[in-house]
Amino acid sequence: MRAGRWSTPVAAVLAVVLGVTVAGAPPPAEASAAPALSEEDLDWLARIISSEARGESLEGQVAVGAVVLNRVASPQYPNTVRGVIFQPGQFEPVMNGEIYLPPTAEAVRAAHLAASGWDPTAGALFFFNPGKSSHPFMLRRPLAAVIGAHWFTY
Repeated sequence: MRAGRWSTPVAAVLAVVLGVTVAGAPPPAEASAAPALSEEDLDWLARIISSEARGESLEGQVAVGAVVLNRVASPQYPNTVRGVIFQPGQFEPVMNGEIYLPPTAEAVRAAHLAASGWDPTAGALFFFNPGKSSHPFMLRRPLAAVIGAHWFTY
C-alpha cells in the first residue's frame, strides 16, 4: 500500500477481509455509454465535488461525482443531478452554502471524468469521512472502496 491511501489502519484491514475495491482503478480509456450531462449538470456536479472532496486525489474527486451519478441512476433518488444534490439533508455543502462557491479546476475535470463513466466506487451510493462522521447508518453499509479520507458504501 502506498502512504496516504488509507485514512486509518482499520480501513486497510476491512478492505482485505471484505475483499473490496481499494482505490487505484484507472480512468476509462474512452467515454462510456453514460448519458450526456448538460453544462448546468456538470457545473453542479463540479460544485459538489469541489465542496465535498477538496484536497482529495483526482480519483477521490471522481468517486464523489460517481456517487452523485449513481444516485441519479437509482430509483431510490431523484433522477437529476440537481435533484440529488439538493435533496434535503443529503449534503452538508448544500446546508452550509458552500455549494455556491465556484468549483476548482480539478473538480471540473473530475466531473467530466465521472460523467464519461469512470466510477472508482463500482456503484456506491454513499460516502463519508470516518474521521468526521461515525453515524451508525453509514457504518452498517457494505464497503465498496476506500479512497483517500472517504469510505464509499452501497
